[in-house]
Amino acid sequence: GENESYVGASPCEAELQELVHQIDIMVNRKQVEWESKMRALEAKMDIQDQELASAQSKLDQKGQEVGLLQQELENLQKTKNEMAQSYETQLQALKSQVRKIVIIQNFQSPHLVYSDVRLHKLSFIIFIWK
Repeated sequence: GENESYVGASPCEAELQELVHQIDIMVNRKQVEWESKMRALEAKMDIQDQELASAQSKLDQKGQEVGLLQQELENLQKTKNEMAQSYETQLQALKSQVRKIVIIQNFQSPHLVYSDVRLHKLSFIIFIWK
């Protein structure tokens, strides 16, 4: 009885082995297909990483340029303020000199006559002072 059941199971075993063999082939095909897709995706990701790194580099460069331009603008503003302060100081000194000249002129004798050049300079100074 046992021999018969073993012999009877043999074609079934052969069928199972064939089925397992077919499944192995299908799984191997799928594995090759998946690996190929994975490699393609990895290559695509590598390209995107490079593009991202390039964009980041350009962004950093632009950031540095903006920083330099801001520094330049601050320097120009500082220079402008210093020049304005210098002009203001010079103007105050000029006004002070004009006041002194006017006071001296008022206290001096009316017969004192300035040369044409001196009068011209004085009238120009007074014009600026107004």
